[in-house]
This record gives sequence, structure tokens and C-alpha cells, in this order.
Amino acid sequence: MLEVGTRAINHRTGSEFEILEMGPSGFVIHCTLQNISPIADYAPHYHVGWSEEFKILSGEAIYTVEGKEQRLKEGDTVITPDRKKHIHPLQFCVKRVAYDNFWRCASRASPRAAFAKFCR
Repeated sequence: MLEVGTRAINHRTGSEFEILEMGPSGFVIHCTLQNISPIADYAPHYHVGWSEEFKILSGEAIYTVEGKEQRLKEGDTVITPDRKKHIHPLQFCVKRVAYDNFWRCASRASPRAAFAKFCR
């Protein structure tokens, strides 16, 4: 069951994910990336009914929105609106990075269903 405190580890990369908050309009995931991997975990994608915010807590990563790369470092925040094609920072970690990922619902979609889909 997905709930606050649920943790997941990508055993291929060592990356760790933990649900920090979950409510009726969104959720927050804390991510710690252990290794720099040249292989992307996700293809460029977008979300319908959800926006995402990434707050870099430590390290450096490259984040791509609508084909434009941004180099992110500690203290940086980037917001991806609903329906904007993007690639998560977890794919192109420059230095070991930790970030919080805020998902906000723009519709009546279920945060649990969205996170379950994210975990597949």
C-alpha cells in the first residue's frame, strides 16, 4: 500500500525514493540518486492533470523541459506545468543528487493512482 514513509530502491542504480507527504491534491517524493547513469530510466514524457516541481537539495543534475536543458544545482527549483514534455533530473545526474519532487493535481486524479503508475 502506498502511504507516507513508503520507500523504493532501484537496485540497478541504487537510487532511493520515499513518500514524504500524500494528500487529496498531490504528494511529495524525496529522491536520492547514488550513481551517475548514462541510461535514462524514462523517455521524455508529460503528465495530464499534474504539474511537477523539483527542488534540488544537494548535488547537480540536468533537467530537460520542452527540449531545453537546464543545469540544476543545490537550491534550484524548477516547475513543469501540466502537459509539458520533460525528462526528470534523476536521468542525468552530474553529481550525486538529492531532491524533493512535488506532484500537484490540476484535476480530480488520485495521488495514489498517479504514484502507483510512477512506480511501475
